[in-house]
Amino acid sequence: MPTIVPRYLHLDLSKHVMRNISRFRLRAHTLKVEAAAWHEDGSCVCDQCPGEDEHVQNEVHALFICQDHRVCELRKHFSFLFSPFFEDFSAAQPFLLQQINNQLVHDFLFQQNNRLFLFLSELRGAMYEHLRVVPPGKRLRVPSCTRPEILGSG
Repeated sequence: MPTIVPRYLHLDLSKHVMRNISRFRLRAHTLKVEAAAWHEDGSCVCDQCPGEDEHVQNEVHALFICQDHRVCELRKHFSFLFSPFFEDFSAAQPFLLQQINNQLVHDFLFQQNNRLFLFLSELRGAMYEHLRVVPPGKRLRVPSCTRPEILGSG
C-alpha cells in the first residue's frame, strides 16, 4: 500500500504550526493520556475541566469535550470548523456532551479547511501549558492508559 503524505505538509504553514500538527498526529503531545503513560504516579484524567466529572484527557477530549475556558474560547474562535459536524455546538456551549464516534472524529480531522491546522496547532498550545516535568527521584513507567488510534495519514 502506498504511503500518502499528509495534506498539511503541502501547505504554506509556519514550522511552528507544522511541528504542532505533527506532534498531535504522532502522539508526541502533552495530553494527560500520553504524559501519564510515562509517569509512575500519572493520571489520565483531565485536570483542566471544571467540575467533578472525570474525563480521560485524550485527543477526542481535547478536540470536542474539554470545558477549560481557554479551549472553549479557541473552539468559539474556530466555530466554523465545528458547525458542519455538530448541531448542538454553539458559542453558549462550545463543547460536546454526547459520545463522539471514530467516523465523526475522522470526518472532522479530514475536512478540507486549511484553518483546521491552525486550530490544531493552537489547541496543542492551550493544552501544553499544563506540561508536567518528571521530578527528580521519580521513575518513568511503562504506558498503561489505553486509547483508540484515531489519527491516520491524509
